[in-house]
Amino acid sequence: MSNSAGMQILAAAIATYSAGILFRSGKKQLPLVALLGGAGWAVYLLIIDWGFSSFSATFVSSLFISAVSLTLSRICKTPVTAFQIIAIFAIVPGAGMYHILYSVVISDYPAAITYFFSTKQTAAAIALGILIVNAFNPFVPLERFIRRGNARK
Repeated sequence: MSNSAGMQILAAAIATYSAGILFRSGKKQLPLVALLGGAGWAVYLLIIDWGFSSFSATFVSSLFISAVSLTLSRICKTPVTAFQIIAIFAIVPGAGMYHILYSVVISDYPAAITYFFSTKQTAAAIALGILIVNAFNPFVPLERFIRRGNARK
């Protein structure tokens, strides 16, 4: 990956950290959420670099973020949404939503429709990734691999 990709990953981590502060995430989760947001964006860039579509890259990145969020939630004994909702910010199509509204304001309706369907496709990829990971959640026995601290008997 190029120097630009490194800056993008750093920016995604900082943005995710900021979203964690905005949503009052726990102080212990903030660094993990920032790393997860940056790593999710790195996965997105890697898939794009391999020549796949934006939909595929968003889908795989969403799978990654959801799976790691689920694992971190079990390790930290925190709800999965504490990681997943904030870390997913890095791949949310905010620019697409901006372009939709801008195109409507300047009365460029064909462009607005194009941006709408592109943004809708990206949002569907995110939702599908989250759905698949959560659907298989009960069948993945992670507790076996997670080291327990001072467990009482």
